[in-house]
Amino acid sequence: MKSKKLLMVFSVMFLVLLFTSCGTGTKIIATWQNKEVHIGKIHKILLVGIAKDPWVRKMFEAKLKEEFLDVGVDAVSSLEIVSPDIKLTKENYELYFGNKNFDAVLVTRVVAEKIDKERIYNYTPTYGVYGAYGFYGYYAYAYDYMNTPGYLVETKSVNLETNVFDVKTGTMLWSTISESFDVTKASEVINPLVGLIVDKLKEDGLID
Repeated sequence: MKSKKLLMVFSVMFLVLLFTSCGTGTKIIATWQNKEVHIGKIHKILLVGIAKDPWVRKMFEAKLKEEFLDVGVDAVSSLEIVSPDIKLTKENYELYFGNKNFDAVLVTRVVAEKIDKERIYNYTPTYGVYGAYGFYGYYAYAYDYMNTPGYLVETKSVNLETNVFDVKTGTMLWSTISESFDVTKASEVINPLVGLIVDKLKEDGLID
């Protein structure tokens, strides 16, 4: 009898962990494409990340470059040419990139960050387990639960916007919004996101 109760408790805990893990990861939640502008396939693209931390920007641009090169698109990280403190005005673009023959420029930035805080107690769902011991058994469990110190869990989610522009006209060609859940470090967003961006651009016909 006792073993069955323990089995039930562990089964519930496993399900909680399973459904919690399903909430993590990165996905694209919205995409827009300018159907009025046709520039053909993009063969050479400049990559620009906008981030407060230069290291994060460097990592993003480098990872995204790898993804583009893997599918045969010539990609260049902006940090290969300019320092992170250079603001890309029209004049600076012409000065540093005007003779590089780019077809398009890709720009990615964070548009939203959200942190959820939840107080977690040392709690195991009862589902009748402690009810088998009657009122006093259940009450003792509930009393201990309320008076046992818990801990605070913070869950961070991030939304990034990625836009692709035609170099010749400055017109936006394509845009997407991604959402990353349960983020603890930049690589957890960057590593899956760069693959999603390139795959979506292929799907939408902007690259081969």
